Amino acid sequence: MAAAGHAWRATTTSTVWDAPGDGTPETAAAAGLLSTVLAEQYFEQLTRWLEASPGEPSEWQRAAMLGDQILYVTPAELEELGGRVREVVNEYFERQVRPELRPAGARLVTWLNIAFPNDFRKR
Repeated sequence: MAAAGHAWRATTTSTVWDAPGDGTPETAAAAGLLSTVLAEQYFEQLTRWLEASPGEPSEWQRAAMLGDQILYVTPAELEELGGRVREVVNEYFERQVRPELRPAGARLVTWLNIAFPNDFRKR
């Protein structure tokens, strides 16, 4: 969570990291803490949108997405699916660094990539 009086702000256009490479418990704990903090911040942002959305233009209310899809996939299929989604989303990346490419009415949008096994408690 951000310290009182300080807002968290991204300093890059995306947040992605590999699983801990050195395999130490300390590295795993640090990566786990980072993931937890980021998840809390993303869902805090989502909650703020949900609270503000009734006052937003109807086209943005319709365009915003919140939902899920349950899939049965292998680890390799999940990686491939993530890569395909990133390819589509990356088509809009140039607009981050070249504002002149942004069409009228474009707004800054957070696109969350979340996919994880949902049956870990059943094993």
